[in-house]
Amino acid sequence: MGIDVRNKQGNTALHYAAMEGHLPTVECLLRHGADMNITNNYGRTPLHLTARNGHLLIVKRLLVGNEALLTIVHSDGDTALHEAAYHGRTSVVEYLSERSIEIDIRNKKGNTALHYAAMEDICLLLNRLLVGNEALLTIVDSDGDTALHAAAYHGHTSVVEYLSERNIEIDIRNKKGNTALHYAAGQGHLPTVECLLRHLADINVADKNGRTSVHLAAFSGHFTIVKYLVENEEYF
Repeated sequence: MGIDVRNKQGNTALHYAAMEGHLPTVECLLRHGADMNITNNYGRTPLHLTARNGHLLIVKRLLVGNEALLTIVHSDGDTALHEAAYHGRTSVVEYLSERSIEIDIRNKKGNTALHYAAMEDICLLLNRLLVGNEALLTIVDSDGDTALHAAAYHGHTSVVEYLSERNIEIDIRNKKGNTALHYAAGQGHLPTVECLLRHLADINVADKNGRTSVHLAAFSGHFTIVKYLVENEEYF
């Protein structure tokens, strides 16, 4: 039986040791020739799994002399940086973003690590990813959504506030013509709506079907948002 034997999911012993954060076991397996580039059935390397779970020391160990691991993507197109950002592993994101890595690499849905950080409501990650990489703010996914769209859709007001204070187009539209305000109103996130309007989001912008944020809030039955919008005439 070889050291890289796989189970039904395609995981090796190294996958498991890395995933669970067992550094001495990882060291032992590597000394005996375990393949750190091997992927499971979902295209994940041991680095993907340990980055996802935030095991920084193992991330560092796996990358010794093997920086090419940073560019390997799994079946959804995610790198180890995507995994760390999606799961909120700040120390791993900080370490990986300092390496020789394409920080703007997109997965199969067009998401960057910044999109994931915005989805997960982690301003610290956003701040780290944007150091010297302000262009990330304008990168769109396959739906035409920016990180601002993602944060607004999920109602992450602190992230929307953070992004709105940077050099960002507040009314940027996706492929369907939706702005961040459309998303926040349609999903019922009143604090996010208030934040966007403070930053001068345009309440009159219509999507490709002619619907404004008021239309979307009314359609979804978000009474408090409709009431707030129509009672604050200065926004019209």
